[in-house]
Amino acid sequence: MPGMGDVDTRTLPRIDGLHKDAKIWKFRMNDWFRREGVVSKENKFSYIITAADDDIILSQREEQVRFNRVPTLDECIALIKKKYWRENKKIDKLRRLKRVIIEPNETIFNFNTRYLELYDQLEIQDKVSFSVNDYENSF
Repeated sequence: MPGMGDVDTRTLPRIDGLHKDAKIWKFRMNDWFRREGVVSKENKFSYIITAADDDIILSQREEQVRFNRVPTLDECIALIKKKYWRENKKIDKLRRLKRVIIEPNETIFNFNTRYLELYDQLEIQDKVSFSVNDYENSF
């Protein structure tokens, strides 16, 4: 059974930056574990932490402390999906509102209603990033 120093971590699949697809990463990690002969939960978790960015590491460590055990790869994937899903939904909402424009033949009232529905979905700290100029650019 290989230890941390007995495997080639240069080929370890990363989940960070632009590489945030948890399903693909899970497939790659399972393949990597198989190729490198990593079988114990503890070793797998150590490599998962090695492959992750700081935000993921923090959430994985919190999970480990909360349940007083090493999370499985599936549990780690669930946390990663949850983290990035929230982050992506937030970015999507911001982008959608920034891109909203008044449609041909749309009344100002209908446009305002549509714009405010999107605006109301934002978190309070994100609302401050919008100005009157953003609204005016929608026309």
